[in-house]
Amino acid sequence: MSDRILIIEDDADVATFEKMILERSGYEVRVASTGSAGLEAEPVFKPAIVLLDVELPDISGLDVCTSLANSSDAFILMVSAHSSENDVLKGLGLGADDYIRKPFSGNELVARVQSFLRRRERSRKNDQEGRLQVGGATLVRDFHTLENAGKSVTLTALEFRLLW
Repeated sequence: MSDRILIIEDDADVATFEKMILERSGYEVRVASTGSAGLEAEPVFKPAIVLLDVELPDISGLDVCTSLANSSDAFILMVSAHSSENDVLKGLGLGADDYIRKPFSGNELVARVQSFLRRRERSRKNDQEGRLQVGGATLVRDFHTLENAGKSVTLTALEFRLLW
């Protein structure tokens, strides 16, 4: 598998556990121990999935989530010991695609990653050309553009996902 996963986690033991489990399952994994390091690594590494801890030493994981949701196509899986319904809803409301509560098993982590990748693959199969046309407007997946009446506008990742 060539799917990439970025782990943004300040607890070295948790990051090592996540990395080991995911690499054993065939994923390419990078770890960032701060929010700012994760935000710098994401556009270079281009992961399919970001595992994001809520408690980070420099920037709140919730702020990192908001930034990634607005700039990245990566699936965001929040990972946190904060397990109240309000915590989960807040993370999902800020752009996370899923939320996993610590402690969790390696099997659960891999199952969630595989579930997302299956959904992504089904979506890609449904859209072989990478274009979605509605009326005279066309969304172009590879370039994140909206084309209409001979004009093209580049969209942010969030704008593109919402329109798609």
